[in-house]
Amino acid sequence: RRDERFVLRSIFTALSLGTLLSNIITAVAVVISGESLLSSALGIGDVIAFLQYSTVTVGAVTTLAGAVLFAPRAKGSFDRTDEILSVQLSSCEGTEVLSSDKGSSVEFRNVTLSEDGLKGISFTAESGQLTAIVGPTGCGKTTLLSLLTLDADYTDGEALIDGTPIEKISSDSLRGRIAFACTEPVIFSKTLRENMLLYGAESEKAMDEALEGSAVDFIDDKDTVLHNKAGRFSGGQRSRLALACAFSKKAGIYIADDCLRTVDASTEEHILSYFDKLKEHAAVILVTQRINSLKRADKIVVLSKEGVEAQGTHEELLVASEFYRELASLQGMEVETHE
Repeated sequence: RRDERFVLRSIFTALSLGTLLSNIITAVAVVISGESLLSSALGIGDVIAFLQYSTVTVGAVTTLAGAVLFAPRAKGSFDRTDEILSVQLSSCEGTEVLSSDKGSSVEFRNVTLSEDGLKGISFTAESGQLTAIVGPTGCGKTTLLSLLTLDADYTDGEALIDGTPIEKISSDSLRGRIAFACTEPVIFSKTLRENMLLYGAESEKAMDEALEGSAVDFIDDKDTVLHNKAGRFSGGQRSRLALACAFSKKAGIYIADDCLRTVDASTEEHILSYFDKLKEHAAVILVTQRINSLKRADKIVVLSKEGVEAQGTHEELLVASEFYRELASLQGMEVETHE
């Protein structure tokens, strides 16, 4: 840290001295040329040409000095980038291909995530079920689900899809089996149709069903360009666009990571009804903190910063989980106290 401060001070001192030198030279040139101009030894054109040449020369020297000063930082950045790009991703070495003839199941067996402190995570999400995950902010819900798309790694245990460990599945097969709507929607500055095709939509019918099911009723034409990555839309509208794009894809596992937090109650109910349709042929996993959504789930998994606190239905968790009872109470639900 001391070396970093020294280097930064040196860089800014050198740049400041270069600027000061340039101004001094310009001032001296103006004084000398002014005297020559008054004595008619030089013409006005000669003076202007001299000032321009001196400014360009000093500027070039200053630029060269800056390049020399920043060269070590550029080399360090290049070396680090080359190191990252040269890493062999062991999680992408799987070769098995998942069958697309059936709905999928997800299973976590004693999974440990060292970076989030989670350990001993064990639960399943079956085809035909809506599985909800709830827990305090920062407990690792998103990281846990990111295992399924190879965007995170675990230090112990197993994560399986259809009984096959994810590290043995080819990355193309794995990602093709999963449709993921993120907390922070990823929307491109393209038409709505192009966005849905990029997410894997296979037909116009699939697009229309996803748009209707995700309550995207604020765009009339799929060829509408989503300028500035849909920046003109509200947070709730962007979440619905993300759901429509992800769920227009035919998949065996649908994941909605806290996408319902910005929608109103009626829209939430509409989308949950769409989830009921999706789960007929796939496993649907929903991350949410809203009790109205959790009540619709077939299974709820309560995570804490240490692991799985409890799992079961809404009624069962009102008895088994203190966190769940507090969450329900905070959202206006009358909860009986169980000793």
